[in-house]
Amino acid sequence: MEMVTSTGFDVQRLTDLLDGDEAALRRRVRARMSQPDFLVPRPLDKEAFREIVLGWAQSIADEGWGALAYPEAHGGGGSLKQFITVAEALGLHDLNLFVKYGVQFGLFGGAVHQLGTERHHGKYLPGAGSLDLPGCFAMTERSHGSNVRE
Repeated sequence: MEMVTSTGFDVQRLTDLLDGDEAALRRRVRARMSQPDFLVPRPLDKEAFREIVLGWAQSIADEGWGALAYPEAHGGGGSLKQFITVAEALGLHDLNLFVKYGVQFGLFGGAVHQLGTERHHGKYLPGAGSLDLPGCFAMTERSHGSNVRE
């Protein structure tokens, strides 16, 4: 669909330029985020909203996007670039989902991927990428200014 404004500005051409060589993936993520189950309900208490974000993360995992950076041999896509592309698109939808995606699939799964052995990869990466194995990370720095408890 070509969208040209009354001034002759081609919106789709600029979108394609900004989306770059991962345009198709960005379109798929944006389309998924526009579905009714990804509506951001307001107001909600913190715990209820955390459950919604976890459900969104499960949906992202079901799409295969959580495991994009993991080796193909362990159910991943073998592409850090695509993983980052999805993260960027998710951040435009909801930053809570962006953080959940980053912690589960990047920090937790990424630590297994980068620091684990082949035995660890086979045992833990498929579950990390599918969210069958929810993970976490420990932030131990003191007096660094973040409020990780909240």
